[in-house]
Amino acid sequence: MARKIKKPKPPPISVLDGVIIALTMLLSFGWMIGLMMYLYPYLQETIAVKDSQMRMWTDTAWMWMMFPALAVSMGILLISAVWSPMPIFGNPKIRYGKYPYQDYAPIFSNTLNLKQHRPELYAENMRKTRLIVAAALLSLLLGLPGLCPRNTISEDGTLKHYDSFNRCTETVRPWEIRSVTFTTRHHITRGGEYWDFFVTADGYSFYSDNHLRVSGAEELRFLLQFRNDMERRGVPVQFASDDPETHLSPRELLPVIAADLGYDSEETALLYELFDGA
Repeated sequence: MARKIKKPKPPPISVLDGVIIALTMLLSFGWMIGLMMYLYPYLQETIAVKDSQMRMWTDTAWMWMMFPALAVSMGILLISAVWSPMPIFGNPKIRYGKYPYQDYAPIFSNTLNLKQHRPELYAENMRKTRLIVAAALLSLLLGLPGLCPRNTISEDGTLKHYDSFNRCTETVRPWEIRSVTFTTRHHITRGGEYWDFFVTADGYSFYSDNHLRVSGAEELRFLLQFRNDMERRGVPVQFASDDPETHLSPRELLPVIAADLGYDSEETALLYELFDGA
């Protein structure tokens, strides 16, 4: 039986190359997390708050974020799938192009670089690199339509929906609203355990998180005024609890929500007033 010839191991990574690879991967992950948690929400909020009458908003196109997130992770793909295991600058003590490293040469080198040593492989990898860069740019463009879609509630209680072109495509006036529900929520994610609340009016939901233009007492006063306006119009106001873990009622969740959101005594009193009757 013929003996299988083992492919020679790639040359060891130099300290400089290792630092470059590690930084590229860390920056790619950092950019991806930063984009998802800070940059993308910041751009969405910048667009939303241009409406001076808007009091609360929530985005409706989070899935579009996967496109720019994919774009900023392309650095990892370039290193791991295209250029690896070729050295970047290489180690001057290693004889690239000679046995047992006859198939390897640094991408950048003044003496022997990959373009000179293996021009066909260099050309193929450059073609893949251009395709990946083009895909990254396309992904960034595909993520742009996800910045504008949102639901908003205005000062007077009007509900609006905006599409990807920042056009208001649906408007529900306060006197057209047929139902309002205030819901306390206890949810557990990979990031931790959270308690909050949200209001739903005719299918439009607004949460007590960073998708609100104001915070604290001012936010709660607006919601309380909205509830009072709806009740004066005869709109049924209901209360619910979204707590699949501990099955606590809205009233039982209120102190935990106030603590988790960092409410002071005034804000806590307004929260209890908002859920009065639950």
